[in-house]
Amino acid sequence: MGHIALAAVAFVLLLAVPSAYASSKYACDYSNRLCQWNAIYMFGGTVMGDLAFFSGGIYSNAATIPVHGSALEVLDLRTMSPLVIQVQDQNSSVLSQRYRHQLLVWKDKLLAVGGQRDDSNGASQHIINVIEMDLNTREWRQIKQFTQPGGAVEVIFDASVVVGDHLLIVFELVDPQLPQRMLAPLNLITRKVDYNYNLANGAVEVLDWPLIGVMPLGEGAYPSLVVQSKRQLPSQAEKHGNATMWFEVTGISGARPRAEVTGVGDTGVDPVSFTVSTTHRPLPGGTGGKTLTLTILKVLKRPTLMTWAVTTAAFANGRQETVNAVSMYDIKISGPSRNRTIALQLSKVFLTLPFNMSDFSALSSVDLPWHGNLALSAGDVTALPYIGMVDLIGDLDSSNVNIQGWRDKGFIVRGSSLPDPRCQPIARWQPFVLTVDLSAGPAASAPAVRVVSNNTWCNTWQAQNTASAVVGDAAGLEANTKLYRVDTSRGPMVMTLSSQKTANPGGQLVSPNADVPLRGALVDVLQSSVQGFNITPSANYSFPTGVSSCMSAVGSTPVYLQTGGSFYDGQGVQRADSGFVSVPLQVGKAVQPMLKVAGALDPEGG
Repeated sequence: MGHIALAAVAFVLLLAVPSAYASSKYACDYSNRLCQWNAIYMFGGTVMGDLAFFSGGIYSNAATIPVHGSALEVLDLRTMSPLVIQVQDQNSSVLSQRYRHQLLVWKDKLLAVGGQRDDSNGASQHIINVIEMDLNTREWRQIKQFTQPGGAVEVIFDASVVVGDHLLIVFELVDPQLPQRMLAPLNLITRKVDYNYNLANGAVEVLDWPLIGVMPLGEGAYPSLVVQSKRQLPSQAEKHGNATMWFEVTGISGARPRAEVTGVGDTGVDPVSFTVSTTHRPLPGGTGGKTLTLTILKVLKRPTLMTWAVTTAAFANGRQETVNAVSMYDIKISGPSRNRTIALQLSKVFLTLPFNMSDFSALSSVDLPWHGNLALSAGDVTALPYIGMVDLIGDLDSSNVNIQGWRDKGFIVRGSSLPDPRCQPIARWQPFVLTVDLSAGPAASAPAVRVVSNNTWCNTWQAQNTASAVVGDAAGLEANTKLYRVDTSRGPMVMTLSSQKTANPGGQLVSPNADVPLRGALVDVLQSSVQGFNITPSANYSFPTGVSSCMSAVGSTPVYLQTGGSFYDGQGVQRADSGFVSVPLQVGKAVQPMLKVAGALDPEGG
């Protein structure tokens, strides 16, 4: 939609800166491609070419237990095909099992920076090392181990970014007397820290404002500006009201190395630093929603600030729905070298479709961070598919949603979601991945959006009813038939059928009801969607269980064949007719006919 031309949308910062656990039954039964992945948060993520990598974290469904093992979850962004790669540590000091860390790309290697781990007593410890992995050997090796100063002073890695052959690490020097935020350029070739920059003295509450993004603006190993972003923890929401954002720009062009230092305690030079806070900004109605992630990255090579928020969308008919809003801001720097202007301009808004809605045609406003209730119509937003409900996992959640830039294309999002309670009241967190390809440019009618999610199956009442009928409760599962591969003109699908229950909740056998059709579902694995249908039984069909069945085809038409089985007639269990019935499947039809096939199996010869 280009830049949203509303005065309330853009705000300008004037800075004087120097120059220069296991997946649910639904997902696995329906061949969902993320069944082998864990629902996790506080994990590391990065993109190398067209491959997305994720590591570590904490289990979303066991919110205090770190992920065990050193496996990498990998997604091929060209095909949306996931896999799990088993990797190992070179030795015990590497500590690749971690959470709240960063995963970065350097040349053809992966870097894991900082983070936390739990010791044998379950106590959390900060990690202050940098490790690398060669994807050919699948082995983590240590690049640099930093040392803690000791006493009451502690070093905590906040965020980092790769610039050429340097890793710029922003860290906190937590000192009760003089807390400092610093930047250390680590030479990845020599594995030495050339010198440190003191970014701010006494200007940070470490736990209140976790820094989650850093980006260089400028050229060379030591850029002229370092942009940082923070998001408050949910436990601090009452303390700071709706002040969920922290944005900072540091000018370091005047810095000069004085001497090489290899530790992290030396401050080096002290460049000019400016901090801009959005605390207590009045909102024109609304609350701004709940911000889950604020990060900065390069999107189509442009510096971009992005937020993901859980908020409310209002519609013309008075309806209000919970949505996830992704806001993109262009970071623009202009003006003379001694009086720079940093502007954030809202350029795009993406909204996830709510449960049981197909579009935003009646949209009237969205409650956005920094803006409050902002008048937006369907033409002002890009609709994202239903992925379930994305929210905070717990009070210390700082990364349930992980947004990464996708070089020359757009961005990807990895997170965990719950199905809407109207769809599945008792549910578990499930993983999702969302890709947004913006490379077609502003002239394109809409960006290309793809999603893989364990919760897309329940985006409508029809799908929910179908899944309930097919899966049912424990008694119904006894009557559930197998899963069948069905080759259709739309590609391969999975079909499942459900006959009537053979027992009531008390365990007593019941007779089938000839007026109730069979229920079935075709699952489009590639689109992660469910199409329900009814089967009209043929004359004298006995609704048997324990049948012999298979899929076949007549020409291009898939055909389900069934014979044998048994049924309860009110007096006892009877053997079903040994003849065949068939169901020629017509994809997209709500009602499928059942046909009686002439001939029968020889009961003696088989």
